[in-house]
Amino acid sequence: TLKRVDYSYLKSSMTPAFQARLSGNYTLANNTQTVLPLADDSTSPKAFDTSSAFDTSTYKFTVPSGQAGKYCLYGCIRLDEAVASDRCGIDIEVNNSSVGITGEHQGAHQYFTVNAIGSVILSVGDYVQIKAFQDSGSSKTVRSDVTFLGGYKIIE
Repeated sequence: TLKRVDYSYLKSSMTPAFQARLSGNYTLANNTQTVLPLADDSTSPKAFDTSSAFDTSTYKFTVPSGQAGKYCLYGCIRLDEAVASDRCGIDIEVNNSSVGITGEHQGAHQYFTVNAIGSVILSVGDYVQIKAFQDSGSSKTVRSDVTFLGGYKIIE
């Protein structure tokens, strides 16, 4: 016998969802943790914002009304210049506080690419941002095509 299926569970989507990127290369100062100036440029196939919840003036995703829950958050940064034996890191923060979703890379490399991914419970009005840090001794260029912050609500 065929059982009845509730179609509403089949068409669920993991929204809100967003992925914001740098609109151009960015100069990251030495020895300063900096909020990355990301945008949700709709002309880029790599950037999106399903709920218009990413603010391009503050570089923050804010959880919309009725969308509290568990979220998967991820981010990446790439320095496009040689870095000596120093470090580069990112921290995905909620309400300007670290939630342990971080990535760091240390050592001598031609390029630094740092990733971070994790999940967190967010309430309505909580905001998410990504900060970057490097201590090479001078400013470094961050590549726009490999630097982003994204996330989506997990269906339960």
